[in-house]
Amino acid sequence: MFPGKPLHVLIIASGREDRRRLFDALDGEDLGALHTARDAGQASSLIAEEAQMDVVIIDFVGDASENVAFCAKLHSSPEYAHVKVLGILAAESRQRQWGFQQIPDGVDEWIRSPVDAGEVCARLKQMINSDAPTTSAKTARAISVSGGDYRFAFETDEDEILVLDPATGEILEVNPAYEQRSGYIADQVLGRSAAVMLGLSDEQLEKMRQALERDGVGRRRCNRARIDGGADIVNMTLQPALRGDHMVHVVSLRDRREMEAARMALGLLARMQATSTGEGRMATSARLLADLLQLNYVAVYSTHVENMEGPQLIN
Repeated sequence: MFPGKPLHVLIIASGREDRRRLFDALDGEDLGALHTARDAGQASSLIAEEAQMDVVIIDFVGDASENVAFCAKLHSSPEYAHVKVLGILAAESRQRQWGFQQIPDGVDEWIRSPVDAGEVCARLKQMINSDAPTTSAKTARAISVSGGDYRFAFETDEDEILVLDPATGEILEVNPAYEQRSGYIADQVLGRSAAVMLGLSDEQLEKMRQALERDGVGRRRCNRARIDGGADIVNMTLQPALRGDHMVHVVSLRDRREMEAARMALGLLARMQATSTGEGRMATSARLLADLLQLNYVAVYSTHVENMEGPQLIN
């Protein structure tokens, strides 16, 4: 049950299963009203009919540009400036197509799809009881590690992220990218020493902490452990952040192979541009690709439309 006056809640979710879970979770909470909508258009009609609105729960799954616009409009309207907004993020990055590196205006808190009933109620109670500044005050700094609510960036970042206890170096949270690439799930690493999981000695981690205190950031190369017993060489960045009202350390990891591949690709393009034109360029490019990728051979075919005999082998 939520404290204070009965709340008027609007659920906007494109997925029927999420709508059902949200409705079931809130149906017994003595709300003033509970509405559901499958998209922003239907939600706009409901808001026009319903004079009172206290909370909006809205998903950002797939091409959610209309939902982003809906939040911006809601946030800019003095009539609905008091409305609390709980955003739902898609669990898989491929389901986020709307430029999710930018935070929609007006979203106060985040949960992940598929939704968990207990988490929904807990987040709503936290939002309603909180006197924290609204997202308009937080938006500009939310992705910054020195800012307030890092949840949005934490869930969606393509880099691996670990949140550490600054005093003990123990792991408090990991993001989905870390779970996917290391093979570990959160329950297997929470409470463990970050130094051990990153192939660092306590002295090396302490030096990074000292660099953080001195320069505001610590950087080095480390060996992030995988669940199969192996390790990946990654570039590590250590920065401070706020987790609620408490300071934490945030570790960002980026695979060095991705950076090396990008450098090699740029170098290859530069060398290809410097070769001769026509078939001579094709032959040279084929040799460069074979050398770069350590291939036995590369076959280059011509597929000009005017060639009625089909693709022709060039090199």
